[in-house]
Amino acid sequence: MRRVVSNDIDPFVHQVLHQDFLSSPFITYDVGAAGQLFSFFPLGEDARSHVMAFEPTPVSFARLKSRYGSVRNVSLFENAVADKAGPVTLNVHREAPTVSGLVKHTYGDDRDWTEALVEGVTLDGIAAQEVKPPDFLKLDTEGSELQILRGGESVLEAEVLGIYSEFHFWKADGQGARFSEIDEFLTARGFALFDLQLERGLSTVGGKKSRLNGGNALFIRDIYDLFERNSEITLSTMRQKVIKLLTIAVHYFYFDYALEIINVGESEGALEKDEARILSQELGKVTDVAHVLERLPLRHRLGALFDFLSWCCYPEARKSWPPMHNNIGNRRSALVRRRKASTAVVLHDPMRRRHEETCEQLEVRIS
Repeated sequence: MRRVVSNDIDPFVHQVLHQDFLSSPFITYDVGAAGQLFSFFPLGEDARSHVMAFEPTPVSFARLKSRYGSVRNVSLFENAVADKAGPVTLNVHREAPTVSGLVKHTYGDDRDWTEALVEGVTLDGIAAQEVKPPDFLKLDTEGSELQILRGGESVLEAEVLGIYSEFHFWKADGQGARFSEIDEFLTARGFALFDLQLERGLSTVGGKKSRLNGGNALFIRDIYDLFERNSEITLSTMRQKVIKLLTIAVHYFYFDYALEIINVGESEGALEKDEARILSQELGKVTDVAHVLERLPLRHRLGALFDFLSWCCYPEARKSWPPMHNNIGNRRSALVRRRKASTAVVLHDPMRRRHEETCEQLEVRIS
């Protein structure tokens, strides 16, 4: 048994399916790209992926252009993605350009805000211009996330496989959508909520926890819904979708869902039997160190002690538990690899349960 080190899993999947990524690169739309670009693959010469970055704020766009303008697998667009095409009003904050957006907030003094007309585009409109449609969306637009999704309903149904979106649990009227609205919108279109990264106000009296404000959410496409909504496309196209959906699940270390994707992909003919076997066996070897230490003496007391210490050592933590437990997906550094996988894995509460309520467990053979 050995520790799963950084970059030990994702490249394995890409290596097995290398030619597929070269013929159909993984496309990420980074909407609200101020700062560092979001990508599952290395930025540079890697032909397996491409990032389309959208940032309408002039200062932020200039910084992106300076940093990424010459990167081959990155395309930069100085546009605001919205629910309509044409000129839209961008609210720009002089001192904090990263909070600029289509929705005006009460951040700072009114004198710090200015308005500017920028060119708006929609997700559906971008796809109609022969720009490659997105496999994954990253949305960080300070409250206009639902507007963006509404401007891309066709792309959401036909193309998008995963969404990482900023959200807020509550908003003043006119200051953006709430999490419940985004969740309802995406659930109705075949996406499942996989994880939340929470943020809250910081209390300086009493306990650390103040009211929940928002955070980031990860939605991943339902594999069964994917086949149902795309029953008329070719098997080769569906194969690419299955492979990219698998990439998202593996990137965030949801190996239970990854095994379910492989199982469905093989049964529907999108993955070859040998590919499914190799992928399943390797992913089936990986487990969390917690499952290895199930019989460690006094483990519950040790766990409680370290949980308490981590709480005390993060007085500035803006969440209800230590930061290491507030990330999206499973923790890479806590994973270990067994020498040999089991012949079968039982998946608890699988995605199929969304379609068959009585399906509480699903056995996936991996030999």
